[in-house]
Amino acid sequence: MTQEESHILLPEEKTYAREYKWRHWWIEHRFTLKQTGLLVVMAAEVLLLLFVVWNLSDAFLLSSSGDEQAVAQMVTSGSSETHAFAISQQAESLQLSGARVLSLGDSRYDFYAEVTNPNDHWWAEVDYVFSSGEIREKGTEFVLPSGETPLVAFFITSSIPLTSVSIEIQEVRWHRLDVHTIPVYEEWQEDHFRLAVTDISFDPSFELNGKRIGRMTFTITNEGPYGFYEVPLYLLLFRGGSVVGVNRTEVSTLDAGETKQVVVNWFGVVPSVSTYEVIPLINLFDPEVYQELQGKQSIDARVSF
Repeated sequence: MTQEESHILLPEEKTYAREYKWRHWWIEHRFTLKQTGLLVVMAAEVLLLLFVVWNLSDAFLLSSSGDEQAVAQMVTSGSSETHAFAISQQAESLQLSGARVLSLGDSRYDFYAEVTNPNDHWWAEVDYVFSSGEIREKGTEFVLPSGETPLVAFFITSSIPLTSVSIEIQEVRWHRLDVHTIPVYEEWQEDHFRLAVTDISFDPSFELNGKRIGRMTFTITNEGPYGFYEVPLYLLLFRGGSVVGVNRTEVSTLDAGETKQVVVNWFGVVPSVSTYEVIPLINLFDPEVYQELQGKQSIDARVSF
């Protein structure tokens, strides 16, 4: 066989030669390839680990302060709004006038002050105390929404002259109106409370059994649909805009549409006065003050509450 013929291989021989070369190359490089593959896998695991560590660090270290600030801002904002809403729903404090001493003569005195409610959707029960030296006189009254109520201690006796007195509110029990039942208090009050006091007169020198006393007369008419079992009335005497005398009486059973004449005698020292006033004072939120509606046996006026 010539040299040229020795280089001519059959197809089967060519295939065997390629496989031989491949196997020979694999045997020589197998260890290197295994090492390279292992390094690739390790590198991938390291990269994955670094990715996890980075995310954890970002969540708990880098971004946490920003997230905390955002959460704190949300909480603070919500708290501020809640606080503002709570403040808007709270009742404003009652307003108390200065107390004064009203002399009745014969070492007897009345103590007088006024409490005003600036809230139109709250009414209050008020415990108060007058103090003058060692004298302490307690009392309880109510004040309606946007209303004013006299606070009085009657017939205080003292062996020494009293020239000044102070007053302190000890406790206030607030009652919020239901806006679904009473959306506008003024309209509701107008429907429940229509007492007209007219023909008021005051005689500071009325003679009774040989003595001169003060006498006040007036007419009271219930122009509303609700009758009342009792109607308390405060009678005030003024001089120059200041209260110089106070009295209290009650009218029993004032039916709807009824008119009554009232006479009140004023004993003791009667001050000189310029004007006078009669103030009906009914707790409209007390169901016990209302009479039953006439002609409706199964319906009571108190259902309005």
